[in-house]
Amino acid sequence: MSAFFLAKDIIVKTIFENTVEALSGLGISVKNIDVAIFKPAIRVDGLVILNPAPFKEKVMAEINQLYLDYDIVSGFKNDIHIRDMVLDVSLVGVVKTANGQNNLNSLKVVKALENIDKGKKNSNGMPHIRIDRLHLKGGRVTYTDYTKAPYPAVSEFECRVDERYENITNPYELVSLVVSRSLVKTSPSSMIGFDLAPLQGNIHGVVSQGMEAFKGAYECLLKKTEAQ
Repeated sequence: MSAFFLAKDIIVKTIFENTVEALSGLGISVKNIDVAIFKPAIRVDGLVILNPAPFKEKVMAEINQLYLDYDIVSGFKNDIHIRDMVLDVSLVGVVKTANGQNNLNSLKVVKALENIDKGKKNSNGMPHIRIDRLHLKGGRVTYTDYTKAPYPAVSEFECRVDERYENITNPYELVSLVVSRSLVKTSPSSMIGFDLAPLQGNIHGVVSQGMEAFKGAYECLLKKTEAQ
């Protein structure tokens, strides 16, 4: 019996890590993954999404905790069905290089939406994913702008995001929702040169529990702006 549970843990962890890397198109690191023994649930602590090589900052996002209540059979069919998801994003780090590259443009969803907008067929092999209920939490957002020579300009925001959504039907909606809701109150388009419009337009089918989520249900305050 212990061998069965060990095999189950390994399989679930592998599916999880492969899915996150497929969704982001980037490398990840994980501090700890706990797979429930008697029910299909998983808790992940210390999930980090890594920036690609051209960026000096190693981290794009830090997820303090992720909880999933899922249909285990769906994971083997590459059609992942999550009944409940709690996503606590403690940090989103936006970076603009000296030559104008933005790290958020490295996300697979952003690249896919760009191709679709240009009339190209999207064939990036992203997994099918459905989420019945999502509880999204958010914290700190930083912008690092290396175009401000001789030192990068750093802006930091403390954000309080606490929103609930239902009926997320594909991976584009999920990633678009997390990125756009984390950044919408910090005016990234004017500060760092990243256009949120394609992401916001991609979540029109998602149902929010309470219209306050779209009326500024959280506060996002400028904490500091400085050159480093």
